[in-house]
Amino acid sequence: MLCDTFEMEARPEAVFDFFDGMDQARYLSWHPDHKHFVWTRSQGLQVSNRFYFEEAIAGTLLKKH
Repeated sequence: MLCDTFEMEARPEAVFDFFDGMDQARYLSWHPDHKHFVWTRSQGLQVSNRFYFEEAIAGTLLKKH
């Protein structure tokens, strides 16, 4: 099993607010390999909400829901 972890000096509320407020502009500014983001069912970090995103990893464009 492969596991990747990191530590960040931020309040949990700040981290959740970052993801809860995710939109196309924030997603693109987060990392240069991010290509597209859209909420597909409602918006924000709530049970049953969904999103679609595209990002390039090692030169391959990944499209995920």
